[in-house]
Amino acid sequence: MKVNISKQCLEQAVRRHWIAFTCVLVFVLYAVLGMFAGPVVVKKLLVHSLRNMGLDAVLERARVNPFTFAISVNGLSARDAAAKPLVSFTEMVINFRAASLWRQAVLLDEVTIDGPELFLEVDAEGKNNVSKLFGAQQKSERGSMRYGVERLSINGGRVSYSAKRRSVPFAVSLNNVVISLAGFDSAGQKFAEFSVNAETPDEERLKWSGKVGINPFRAETRIEMEQIQLAGLWKYFGLHPGWRIAAGTGSAAGSIVADASKTPAEWTVDAEQLSLRELDIRMEESGELLAVVPELIMEKGKVIAAQKSVSIAGATVNNCAFYLRRKTGEAGAFYEFAGKDKESPPVVRPEETAAGGNLSWNVTAPVIDVRNCRVVHEDRTLPKTTVAEVSGITLMLRRFALSPGAPFDISGEALINSSGRLKFSGEGAVLPLRGMLKAEAEGVLLAPFQSYIEPFARISLTNGTLAGEVKAAFDETQEMALALEAQAQISDFVLQAAEDQRRLFSLKHIVLKEAKLQWPSRLTLGEIELAEPWLFVERNEKSALNLVDLIKKSAEVQKEEPKRAEAAPVQAKSTVFQWNAGKTRIENGSIQFVDRAVRPAAEFELKNLDAETGPISKKDGSASFTAKISARLVPDSALQATAALDFRQKAYFEKFDFELKNAYFPGLSPYVAQYAGRLVDDGDLSVKLDYRAKGSELLGENTIVARGLRFGAGVDSPNAVSLPLELAASLLRDQSGVIHIDFPVRGNLNQPQFSFGSLFLRALTNVLTSVVTAPFNLFAAIAGSSRNLDRCHFAFGEAELGAEEQLRLGDLAKALLERPAVSLAIAPLYDPVHDKLALAEKYRKSRKKEDNGDDAAKNGERDVLLEEIIIPESELTALAKERALSVQRYLESKGISASRLAIREPSAQKVESAQIFVPLTVSGQ
Repeated sequence: MKVNISKQCLEQAVRRHWIAFTCVLVFVLYAVLGMFAGPVVVKKLLVHSLRNMGLDAVLERARVNPFTFAISVNGLSARDAAAKPLVSFTEMVINFRAASLWRQAVLLDEVTIDGPELFLEVDAEGKNNVSKLFGAQQKSERGSMRYGVERLSINGGRVSYSAKRRSVPFAVSLNNVVISLAGFDSAGQKFAEFSVNAETPDEERLKWSGKVGINPFRAETRIEMEQIQLAGLWKYFGLHPGWRIAAGTGSAAGSIVADASKTPAEWTVDAEQLSLRELDIRMEESGELLAVVPELIMEKGKVIAAQKSVSIAGATVNNCAFYLRRKTGEAGAFYEFAGKDKESPPVVRPEETAAGGNLSWNVTAPVIDVRNCRVVHEDRTLPKTTVAEVSGITLMLRRFALSPGAPFDISGEALINSSGRLKFSGEGAVLPLRGMLKAEAEGVLLAPFQSYIEPFARISLTNGTLAGEVKAAFDETQEMALALEAQAQISDFVLQAAEDQRRLFSLKHIVLKEAKLQWPSRLTLGEIELAEPWLFVERNEKSALNLVDLIKKSAEVQKEEPKRAEAAPVQAKSTVFQWNAGKTRIENGSIQFVDRAVRPAAEFELKNLDAETGPISKKDGSASFTAKISARLVPDSALQATAALDFRQKAYFEKFDFELKNAYFPGLSPYVAQYAGRLVDDGDLSVKLDYRAKGSELLGENTIVARGLRFGAGVDSPNAVSLPLELAASLLRDQSGVIHIDFPVRGNLNQPQFSFGSLFLRALTNVLTSVVTAPFNLFAAIAGSSRNLDRCHFAFGEAELGAEEQLRLGDLAKALLERPAVSLAIAPLYDPVHDKLALAEKYRKSRKKEDNGDDAAKNGERDVLLEEIIIPESELTALAKERALSVQRYLESKGISASRLAIREPSAQKVESAQIFVPLTVSGQ
């Protein structure tokens, strides 16, 4: 019995020792395999997995602690197919949780990574090197595996990032990256806490901490950034493809709350503060400066995705500067800040916004404060680059909201080119854009805008200041209907010729009292006043006015301007534009006129010029107004003119009245010399014109009055008329020394060569020609006589005046008394046949009285004597002289001075009529 028990006990003892030995052996084998074979297996599996992903991986050492389920990997590095480094670290320690074995999950108690380095690269297509690797792996057909880590620590990490999709390659690195993650599990709704700290070589600092959940995704995080170098950061993110930020620092603090469990997903960004300092924005290629922002502060910004809203409690910009450059390219003029593509951003219409377009988010900013900023505008589309500056800009924008119908207020002030002051205020709304804006300007210098005139005119704008007020109302819902109300004043304005800098135009001030524009259909101008305007007008040797020559022809403008591509024609809507203007007044103006088209050159000046034009309106192609002008022609003559203009007429006028009184005639001498061939040494001139237009017919009445006219030396002129002007003047000069001429003009306005000047000169020449060629017609008109006054009739052989001839000479005497400058020449004539016979008959009759013989004998003797009577030539000439003396004595008896009556030498003239006449001719004194 005892033996059997001992044997059984022995067997049990042996069994227990075997089990213990087996366990020890298994433990030893597990330890040996885990400590020696495990690292080999881990190393091969890890390297093999990386190589399957296309990476060239190197692993220095791997260690496995089979008792603590810990794996330690040292010196891992991996390169991609192009032999570029991708990832590496000094040491990674992973402590697995034992539950991972039966839960089919990757559950880690602790993961520690020391000295990791990650190289991320984005190619020209926007794909990064890491996503390419993982994207090539086939997804597992099994369900997603659970994974979690109780504690993750990354110390001394480094991330290098580069991007090639921009024209200027971008690269940035993060150093001293420290990451901690606690309580992360993909299977539950538990939040995991994390924190990230990093810095760049430029001492930029990033802090990111909070809680995150994966299933579903939720996050509550806080981010802080300090000393961010914007030149590096924004080189990649950018504001526009053509820009780059060359300098600047920034800082930001805020929080992000996200929840993907809701539909749609909710996320909110709270930015406590965003601060940018010394921001420097330049063109990406040229490096030219676009903007400088010394300080920009945004406070309490919030973005709520679910509500599609962005709100900013306040934004402040101090001392900023913007540089706008307008250039010319193949597609025409563009602003350089638009970037390389030179395309404007698409315009989002209100209906697109309502349908959920790009602007469907509500953006609110109760206060936007801009202080002491400036905008420099550089226009390079002109032949000479023009720079204008608006500085000291203070702008306050209140209640701004980028939401349909939301109102906002705006106000501010600025300096224009360091001298002009601008103030503005208004209110409005966006989506659609509408509102009202009021702006006041004072002391704005006009000279800096000279370059805008140069492409079109040879004029230099050397002086002038602008002041005014504009009220604008706009409404995008009415096809951007715009209504403007304005008043303006320009003072001390001066224009000069660009070539010789000679003053062309100046004025003390011009005032536009009111202007209203209702775009695109109506313009209304109120009264306009011009004080002390001065104008220089010159006509050159080719009869071209300087004012016309100052305007550049289209060919010249195209030559100076860069060639632009022709845009496709746009079919514009037909809109009838109507306009009207109030009265225009000119006070105390002056005009200096130089005419070099005549010889010698003419020069005169109008002063004390006052003018007024009546209201004018244009509607349906018609427009009419009246104008009145009064001035003093230096030295002391008065000028007045009135006109009624009508744009419906081809000549653009209905009537025109002009009057010039007591103009100093020598000042107009060059014009007289051009058409008369004589200068004028003395005298004054008055002219009165009265013109009317009836359809195409021109009816005009002209009155010319000259006093004390005295001609001077002759002048060679191809346009001079061949008329004895001194004789014409004598014939027209009355007892007071006044020449008074009235003559009409008639013309057809539809004639292609119609000219007012030519018509006037032709009519005047006809009048003078008729006076010189038929002076006695003028005498008859003066005397009111119907008789022919250029001769005096006598019976043959007689020298006594008959009753009819006395009446004729009486009429002539009346005319001569009215024309004291006219002398009369009497030409004694005798007929060698009829006068001789008449004298013989008289001689025979006288002899008959002396003869006492019978009648028959005497008659016979008479017949013989008539044929044989000899009348000497001296008696015939004496008869002629006696006739002239009869005329002379009679005219003297009527008050005509003998000095004005000249008797020529007698001459014989055969007459076929029943009487002989004594011809009379005139001459001027």
